[in-house]
Amino acid sequence: MLSRCSPAVWLRSLITMIVLARLSGRGYNGANGGSRRVCRRTAYPPRLVVSVFRILAEMSSKKSVDLEILQLKAQLDQAQQALAEAQARLQIQPQASIPCFQNQVHAMLEHSQVAFTLLGANGTVIYNNPASLRLGGYLREERLAHHALDLVIPKDLPAAAAVLQRLLANPGSSETTTLRILAKDKSILWLEVHAVNLLEDPGVAAVVIEYQDITQRLETQKALIASETEKKIILDSLSANIARLDEKGYIQQVNHSWRKFAVENGANLAGCEEGVNYLEICDRAAAKEPISAAAAAGIRRVLAGELPEFHLEYPYISGDEQHWFEIHVTPVMGEQPGVVISHETITTRKLAEQALQESEATLNSIFNSTQAMMGIIRALPEMEDMEYLRLNSTAIQYLGCPSSAIPGLRASQSGLSLISRRIWMEQCRRCQESGQPVQFEYLRHFLDGAHWLLATVNIIEPDIFCFAAADITGLKQMQHELLELNADLERALRSRDQFLANMSHELRTPLTAILGLSEALMLQVYGEINPRQV
Repeated sequence: MLSRCSPAVWLRSLITMIVLARLSGRGYNGANGGSRRVCRRTAYPPRLVVSVFRILAEMSSKKSVDLEILQLKAQLDQAQQALAEAQARLQIQPQASIPCFQNQVHAMLEHSQVAFTLLGANGTVIYNNPASLRLGGYLREERLAHHALDLVIPKDLPAAAAVLQRLLANPGSSETTTLRILAKDKSILWLEVHAVNLLEDPGVAAVVIEYQDITQRLETQKALIASETEKKIILDSLSANIARLDEKGYIQQVNHSWRKFAVENGANLAGCEEGVNYLEICDRAAAKEPISAAAAAGIRRVLAGELPEFHLEYPYISGDEQHWFEIHVTPVMGEQPGVVISHETITTRKLAEQALQESEATLNSIFNSTQAMMGIIRALPEMEDMEYLRLNSTAIQYLGCPSSAIPGLRASQSGLSLISRRIWMEQCRRCQESGQPVQFEYLRHFLDGAHWLLATVNIIEPDIFCFAAADITGLKQMQHELLELNADLERALRSRDQFLANMSHELRTPLTAILGLSEALMLQVYGEINPRQV
């Protein structure tokens, strides 16, 4: 072996063996199993020392052996120094670290925010850290040597006693429970308690209890449950059929109206409850009901964020009656994204809309078939003008302009004179002030000449009026003719009266004489009447 390996390699190997032997704390035994000391400072095996000197003797005949020996000695000195330092640490550190570790643990318990309590074998308190004292508001001397269950409220005491008894009966076991205690200020605190029985551990010899105040958490949970209950009550009180879907289309929650509608219409309630994929239901119904495909597409677009919301009206036949519903889809943001779907009946509204459409059709028929001019205008008093918003066919025919030009057309643009516009503005002002219809006449020039119109205006809202105007040109002509005829009659009457007056004068003069002479004869003023006079 010596001839195959260099002396340097051998020496390095021997140094390594020495260091490992010293670090491991074991001696190097000789062939006879005995341990021999070769030096007072270090205890190297004699056979190992002999081997080292033998190697050094063999190396003396080679070149540069002195340099290698010096290097190996230096390495050996370094190894011996490292070994001495390691021995010092191994002898001193464990003894010094024990109180240091105890101080660290004590500091950790005293400054911890977690409450810790140590119990003896009989369940009495032998230690409370400051966090546990702050939790209940007690002083350290108020709790030491007291039983651990003294603060538990009577209602929770049987269950807590059973847990403690089970814990004390089973060394090494652990228990977790919740209970209520009475704080110093008479308030009741909920605690979550975790206890471990370490009575048989000689380093501990106690039951270690860790606990925390969960009163606020329970109150928050209680408030949350109450809020959820209130939300459910409100949701169930709504007449709309409402369901909440997750981001994949699965039903998470439905209200009472949703279930009621399913039952009343013969649907399988289990197929409309939580956990069912609503999109798959729509897809299966799309073959028979195209509206289901449109609804599913709208829901998917809202889920994908392509639409802020989705509305769709659809008819539904139940028995012999036709109903109308509107589906409304709105997104739900947050930790659990999804959508809320509401199916709200709009049958009453649709029937009202149909009735309104029929009524509008009737009114439009009357509006456009009447011979009177009718329409809606907006007054522009600051401009002494008015704007036509809507006109019937008769008014459009009078104006002689296309119906497409009517919305926004002003009266001044249609040929209404300034005097007539002022008349209109004055009558609109009177109508707006009184809130009553106002009737007036005005002259209007159309393509076929001047026409007299009788108009009635009524207010709809501020500056918006409806009007009806009738052409009274023929009536005005008849009135004019009547006036002329009345004038002729008055002239004839005056001629008659003049004639009669003249005739009365002409007749009254001779008749007066005749009457006078006749009266004189009767009175025999001139004597007796002779036969000739008779």
